Amino acid sequence: MFKRKFIPAVLLLLLAATVGCNRNATHLLPKELVGFWTADEPRYKGRFLELYRAYVILGTGPGEVPQVQIVDSVEADTEGDHVAYKIASTDLNGIQYNMTLMYKPAGEGVILFKHQENILWKRHKENEDKDTPKADAKTSAKTTSGQGQKAAH
Repeated sequence: MFKRKFIPAVLLLLLAATVGCNRNATHLLPKELVGFWTADEPRYKGRFLELYRAYVILGTGPGEVPQVQIVDSVEADTEGDHVAYKIASTDLNGIQYNMTLMYKPAGEGVILFKHQENILWKRHKENEDKDTPKADAKTSAKTTSGQGQKAAH
């Protein structure tokens, strides 16, 4: 209980330290990526990607604790009909991650991971899918005790 009260403060301190260390890099995800994303692919049932401007929450499956990562930097490159985003992030245990995703803005927009271009991740409208688990403060706080495993997409 004591640790849970300090999680938001720790997140803010980590974000402030990250932003203050490198003023030349972009540290926030663009607004078009912000949202709750899932894939229709059966093997990804229960998995999700929740993107905010300053952090990422990865849901790796039913019964698994979502993983919170703070965005360290974002690089964007336009490639034809999509924008490739290279996102560097750090979880609450200090483990660093890199992911490359492609955002296609056509229609309502979709995300594809560079290594899985045949799987479309679609954004959910607010409160549209009540059966899909979303990370909340209680669930996210538990990630500090996780083993820092890299999420498989």
